[in-house]
Amino acid sequence: MNMKLVYKSAYQEIYYLKRDAELYFQWTPLTLQMEDEDYQQEILQSLKYLRKHKPQKTLINLKQFAYTIDPEMQAWVKKNFLDMLVQQNLTNVSALVISDDFFAQKSIEQSYEDTIQENYSRYFDSEAEAQDWLVG
Repeated sequence: MNMKLVYKSAYQEIYYLKRDAELYFQWTPLTLQMEDEDYQQEILQSLKYLRKHKPQKTLINLKQFAYTIDPEMQAWVKKNFLDMLVQQNLTNVSALVISDDFFAQKSIEQSYEDTIQENYSRYFDSEAEAQDWLVG
């Protein structure tokens, strides 16, 4: 895979695959120490690269994601991220690799609930499964 690293922080790395018009998000175990402001910052960075590259597909690897998104933050994510995807015509096919952290995973699913992006998203146990599905 010819992935180009376009963003890196303590919490996530974002790669772009030009050939497949795909963005790949890799969250790190340090998300366990993330504060709300950090999470908002990371989400806004994600939006920035989605805007820039307008991918048709995204792979979001949440395996090591360990931050639990509380209901207030879920509402923030819907308004400032998921609704923006729709408004800016950035909705894309998303494969999400399930977090090993049960509470983090539940909170992710709740964030996506009742959003248009939810219709385009599928959850997988492994990155290989997610990749296969995206390639179709």
